[in-house]
Amino acid sequence: MPPRSPRLSDRLLATFDLDCGELIPGHRLIARGLADEGRSKDDFRGGTDNIEQQMIGLEYELVPGITAEEAAAAGVRDLIVDAGYSVDVPLVWSTGDERSGPSSQWKPTGGPSSAGQFGPHPLPAGAGRVRFTLHPVTAEGIAAGHPYGAPEPAGQVVIELGAGTARWDPA
Repeated sequence: MPPRSPRLSDRLLATFDLDCGELIPGHRLIARGLADEGRSKDDFRGGTDNIEQQMIGLEYELVPGITAEEAAAAGVRDLIVDAGYSVDVPLVWSTGDERSGPSSQWKPTGGPSSAGQFGPHPLPAGAGRVRFTLHPVTAEGIAAGHPYGAPEPAGQVVIELGAGTARWDPA
């Protein structure tokens, strides 16, 4: 397991190192922690009058890092893992769903890793378990018209909030 990048958030609610496998050809996705993204009412769909909630994001690194040349040659769509989001209590509102949601990657710099985040997503009061369902990037999925990769998930990052533990459950 490579060392953690200094580009990761310093506001982590839970820290872990889960190797989720090669979800982008030539790059392993390492889930690193659950980031505290403050509080918000914005669902990214035009709704800002929602109930204010804690926001979280799953911080990750791609190993090895994505180079600028690789990003230019592949295009953005071919380098983004899609991540669905769910919790064990009802979501009053969300920024995504169980299949897809917001994500970001920092500027491709190559090197040992590239950092990114799935989220932010609202965390309802009383939630005990969070799941991020990861869909790998595959040439077949892109050719078939599935946005950001494969129609079937590679697995789930499952975070137990009370215990502060996480596991990778392959599909």
